[in-house]
Amino acid sequence: MMTKKQREFALSLRMTHPEMDLQAFCDLIELIPWKCNLAGEVRQSPDGRLLGGVHKRSFCTCSFEFDEDVSLEAAIDETLDLLELKRRQIAEMTSSGGEMHFFIGWFFEGTAGMVLDWKTLRRMSDLEISFQLDAYGAYL
Repeated sequence: MMTKKQREFALSLRMTHPEMDLQAFCDLIELIPWKCNLAGEVRQSPDGRLLGGVHKRSFCTCSFEFDEDVSLEAAIDETLDLLELKRRQIAEMTSSGGEMHFFIGWFFEGTAGMVLDWKTLRRMSDLEISFQLDAYGAYL
């Protein structure tokens, strides 16, 4: 028996670029990243241990928080509302070799389903945002 409703998804925006400082890009589009690496930096673990080699591309990920009752579909639309305000800056990043995708961790018990309507998919496409879904059944 579940006593507390748990969040059924986690949504983040992941970005890569051949050379751009994505921390600075996040500052520009007013997002707060929780992890950033710069192309050419020495690879290291979160605790600072050297892993060997350097990052071939810059990488950054930003997480988003939503109210408990917000559906995954609504969360994506809400995030797109924010990103569309920075359409020009995003286009400059993607046209110079950068990539963006929504990373979604989806947690459920039993079976589950969802529909992303064509309007949402078009909005993602217009911003050149791809979609990655990792599903974790029997979680709740």
